[in-house]
Amino acid sequence: MKKIILTCLAAAMTLAGSAQETATIDGITYLLDGGKASVMQQKGLTGDIVIPETVRYGGDDYTVTTVQNNAFSGNDITGVVLPNTVTVMGSSCFSSCSKLVSADLPDNITSLGGNSFSFCYSLKSVDLPEALVSLGDMCFERCYMLETIELPAGVTSLGSACFSGCDKLKAISLPKGITELGYQCFYACKSLTSVTLPASLTTMGESCFHGCSSLGSVKFEGSLTELKKRCFYHCTSLESIDIPQGVRELGEECFSGCTSLTSVSLPDGITDLRSSCFSGCTALQAITLPNSIDNIESRCFESCSALESIVVPSGVTRLYEECFSYCSKLASVTLPESIEKLYDDCFSNCISLSGIALPAGLKNIGAGCFRNCSGLTSILLPRSVETLGSGSFSDCTYLADVTCQWDDPDEVSTSNFVFGDIYTECRLHVPTGTTALYKVKEPWSGFKFIIEEDGQVVDPVRCATPTIAYADNSLTFGCATEGAEYHYTISASDAVEGAYSADGNVALGAAYDITVYASAHGYLNSEEAKAVLCFIDATLNTSGINLDERRGVVVSSHGGSITVSGLADGEQVALYSVGGMMLSAGKASAGSITLSAGRTDGVVLVKIADRSIKISVNRQ
Repeated sequence: MKKIILTCLAAAMTLAGSAQETATIDGITYLLDGGKASVMQQKGLTGDIVIPETVRYGGDDYTVTTVQNNAFSGNDITGVVLPNTVTVMGSSCFSSCSKLVSADLPDNITSLGGNSFSFCYSLKSVDLPEALVSLGDMCFERCYMLETIELPAGVTSLGSACFSGCDKLKAISLPKGITELGYQCFYACKSLTSVTLPASLTTMGESCFHGCSSLGSVKFEGSLTELKKRCFYHCTSLESIDIPQGVRELGEECFSGCTSLTSVSLPDGITDLRSSCFSGCTALQAITLPNSIDNIESRCFESCSALESIVVPSGVTRLYEECFSYCSKLASVTLPESIEKLYDDCFSNCISLSGIALPAGLKNIGAGCFRNCSGLTSILLPRSVETLGSGSFSDCTYLADVTCQWDDPDEVSTSNFVFGDIYTECRLHVPTGTTALYKVKEPWSGFKFIIEEDGQVVDPVRCATPTIAYADNSLTFGCATEGAEYHYTISASDAVEGAYSADGNVALGAAYDITVYASAHGYLNSEEAKAVLCFIDATLNTSGINLDERRGVVVSSHGGSITVSGLADGEQVALYSVGGMMLSAGKASAGSITLSAGRTDGVVLVKIADRSIKISVNRQ
């Protein structure tokens, strides 16, 4: 019996000893175990590598089933073919193969581990198997030469930094069943031009498309509830974005630095705009904030230098630090009655802001809140205000009237530097019988002119919208508000620099786009008026424009009507829709005519002789 036991033990020890063995076959090192072979970590390999389905060693055949972690990492191979018997590919298996150009992967692989092909700088193409379900973190990170890749229909997740730094990746089609894009998934894919996010997608990691500078089109099909931090940060070619209805939150710096972004559509149910969400979107002229929004965080619209107006939703109770700072064209701000606090530098350096109605429930105005709002001409401080921060109105060089509603200036806590150095010309308006109290209390005592009034709240009045006309070779503006001054911009469609003409003839459209708004002391800036100035029959050569051979007409729109000036009395003018239907017609009298656009919105055509002029109908 002892002999039998000892014999069995010896046999078991022999089997255990031979269970795993390392062998180098045709230059490739394998781990052999129980009829299966694993490709181990290699050194010094070059050129194209083909791994067979089976290898023979010691008279036995072994099926190649696994490529281990780091198997080919750092080798100078240029191509690789793996057999369909391989079902497992370890992490970093081809990482840093800087000369690898192509890879043919097995049909049965379901996942690619982390760093599988990271830093394969020369990789141009790889055929991914249809069985593939997931791609691990940094799977193709910095594959600089990779231009396209087709993801199999079964892929449900892409790991963090999966395609990060793939400079030449131009297109990617995400499968209809994908649910997750990891952190920095397409970070700095500078050639990627468009992407469609399927309805199945529920998670998109932070900085997912961060720095995709050529990304011009993003289409959402689905059920995302949040766009996370820096999701589209510095996507400088992105011009418009239509965010789906399910999204409730835009993360920090989500669209920050998208310098071409002009149009944003926010869903009705969205509640949160996190800090710096749209900061540095220098082309954004307008955005409608749904009433569902109740949180707008710091620097949300900082340096949106083209933004002209904003209406803050009724559920917002506070605007945080630098929320609209450096919005240099912001001329109109509507605050809801719910606002209780404006934080530091909230509207600082909004140099086009001429007036703002502060709600009756406002309690706190932070330090530097309206600092360097050099266009601000008047401000009414509601009695509800409890705190005025340091420098909250400093460098407001054109501030002419400050109205206070406190019966006693001790009702408000202030810094001595609230108004900076504006005291010489600015007038302080206070309730009747309170002058003596204000004269002995800083900063109010610094005002040279203190005027007692009844203290009733007076809503700021907006300057009347100016008119634009052309007669006797002169462009003129008019305004119903007395003492109005005009601020205008004129741009020409013919403007050109460094152009070339072979025959010396230049055909001029001779059309000028005119934008003007009016300002007057004690009034908010007017709404903008826009018009087109055209010179009829002005196709001239480079010798210059002969004033005797041209006449100018101005076409403008206001209140749903179109006005044309610069006409000859009795001259026929007709108004058409873009579809060619006549809307109205008539003859000029006293050099002008006004025609109704009816119910038509958008662009209409004004027909004068053989000239057609396009203009948008303004209903204001």
